[in-house]
Order: sequence, then C-alpha cells, then structure tokens
Amino acid sequence: MKRLIEQRNGFDPESHFNLGIAYYTLGDYDKSIASVETALNQVSEQNSELKRKTQAFPEAHYWLGRVLYESKRDPAYAVKELRLATQEDPNNVTAHYYLGQALRAMVEKEILTEAERAFETYIEGGSPLGQEEEVQEFLRSRKSISPQ
Repeated sequence: MKRLIEQRNGFDPESHFNLGIAYYTLGDYDKSIASVETALNQVSEQNSELKRKTQAFPEAHYWLGRVLYESKRDPAYAVKELRLATQEDPNNVTAHYYLGQALRAMVEKEILTEAERAFETYIEGGSPLGQEEEVQEFLRSRKSISPQ
C-alpha cells in the first residue's frame, strides 16, 4: 500500500485508509490514527478544491473513532469522529455501538474524575455534612477501577 501511495504522489485517501486498518490490525495505534487522519484530510482537501462536498468518508470516521476509543487515546475525539460516522451513515450499527462506548469512557474519564476531585476537597475540608464514609466508599471504588 505504501508503494501505491508513493506512485500516486502521496494522494490516495483509500490507500491511506486501508493502511490505517492494517496498522490497527498490527496493534500500531499511532500509525493507524495517522493514516486514517491523512485519508480524511485528503478527502476534505479534495472536497474543498471542488468547492462543494462531493464525498463523505463515514467508514474512515468510524475507524478513527474506534481506534481512538480502543487505544484509550482521546475519548472526546473518538466521540466526535463516531458522531460523524453515524450522521453520515445512520445504518452503521457498529459505529453506534462504539459511539456509546466512547461516550461512556468520556463520562468516566472526565465527569467521574471531576467528581473525585470534588469529593477529595470535601474530605480535606473536614466532611462538614457527615458523609465521609459514603464519599470514601466512592473514592475507593474509583481507585479500584482506575489506579493512579
């Protein structure tokens, strides 16, 4: 695929996309993400040059979102890409599944982390409402899920 891309002076969105899937299969998430992003950028450039949206690439958005989710890189970016995939192809039920997973991961990473910080501040402030045991139990459960 790399040779095919070289023969086309680097511009071959489909080959970049396929290369991204190959890297994913090999477990090289960084190269997978870079290749799929290149494919999407090239489709976007092509659409821009034609001054209209002529081509969508929902499968590339799906794969980028999936790799971002599975590699635990950036849940918010995964959600963005998977939303695009489901908007461009509402029948891609696999994209809907990964969108749900990425949203859940984003909640766990962002919202529950913020809750932890708030409860830690509450404990440090002397637990004035008397809910220390309940808060400690939550904090213990979070630490057992994701040790820091």
